[in-house]
Amino acid sequence: VFPTIAFLIARCCALGSSTLIYVLAAECFPSSCRIAGVNWGSFAGHLGAVLAPILIDSSPYALIGIAAGCACAVLSLWTLPETQHSELTDSIG
Repeated sequence: VFPTIAFLIARCCALGSSTLIYVLAAECFPSSCRIAGVNWGSFAGHLGAVLAPILIDSSPYALIGIAAGCACAVLSLWTLPETQHSELTDSIG
């Protein structure tokens, strides 16, 4: 039962995070380089999806490392600038 529940929670989190990529990209990246930021974020997510099964099969402690990496990624979101009531830029510089 626990693996099924864990899988469903992970799937919901993955769907939510892929939706947030587009919202954050619109606020954090200028129009001229927005698609590059979205592509790098998508690349990182797909790379993690490919490497996670390999890492989990290779070591019993890999799941703890993956969870720690995910926690660090979530905590790093607090360093993003607040964009509420600010003008969004169209170019770099």
